[in-house]
Amino acid sequence: MRPRHVASGLSEEPERAVEQLLTSASVSAERVAAIGAEDGLPDAALAQRTGIAVASRFAECDRAAGGNGGAVCAWADWLCLRHGRWSRVLLHLGEVASLTFVGSHAASCEVVACDVGPGSLLLDELSQRLFSRRDADGALAARGRVCPTLLNELQAHRHFHQPPPKTTAPAEWSGQYLDRLAILAANHRCGGEDLLATAAELEAWSVAQAVSRLTERPHDVVLCGRGAWNIHLAGRIRALMCPSGTVTTEKFGYPIEAYRPAGYAILAAARVDAFAAHCPAAGGAARQTVLGSVVLP
Repeated sequence: MRPRHVASGLSEEPERAVEQLLTSASVSAERVAAIGAEDGLPDAALAQRTGIAVASRFAECDRAAGGNGGAVCAWADWLCLRHGRWSRVLLHLGEVASLTFVGSHAASCEVVACDVGPGSLLLDELSQRLFSRRDADGALAARGRVCPTLLNELQAHRHFHQPPPKTTAPAEWSGQYLDRLAILAANHRCGGEDLLATAAELEAWSVAQAVSRLTERPHDVVLCGRGAWNIHLAGRIRALMCPSGTVTTEKFGYPIEAYRPAGYAILAAARVDAFAAHCPAAGGAARQTVLGSVVLP
């Protein structure tokens, strides 16, 4: 269950992305059992326009079993990263940052997963407000200095102090949160670059403190998602996680931004086979279940 995938250059329109992916991989639509789609994509429309069945609504099924819907890819992470001797933490730096802990010799039922806190969305929107552009590689944040008093206030957010399983949403770290952040920064006389540096430090700290609560220190911290391209943020995570090694999913054959879509492809394959690719404890579900529903073209 190791799907082929394309790392970049795909259209943002789902049906166009499918067409590009099939062309790039030299695979005909007739050979595809199903498309794995993240919750929220128009699955029925995608199935009709591509002529391929679509498996989706994985989080919905997890919530129906009592989970929080935030760790549906935990089983796929376990499948891809498990090792007989080494423990690993996958850190997905999407719009929010989430982690999956796969301990050494861990069974799928022992996987720990949760949303850590803000991810790339916070830094992107903050940089857009302050400098009218994204700080994709973290160059602006790298020029700033962390404001310790502001960082201390931000670390008091309730989400950071809740035990897993826990989940959060991008909306919690944008809009009103950014407005409050601007007020706090003004009170502490924290300039634009310093504010970006402080926000990046908050994200790196949230990862480090979440990992410190695990049952064992991981041998590897594996980064993926758009935020992993932020050199400054990745560097701060690497520094705080030392002596654990910090690598990207490219070490395991998955381009940085293709790893999570590959996880949904694995879930789609499992759904087609009616296999329960589900780690119930990771999201707090009461029972294991087959995740997802299939929409036929």
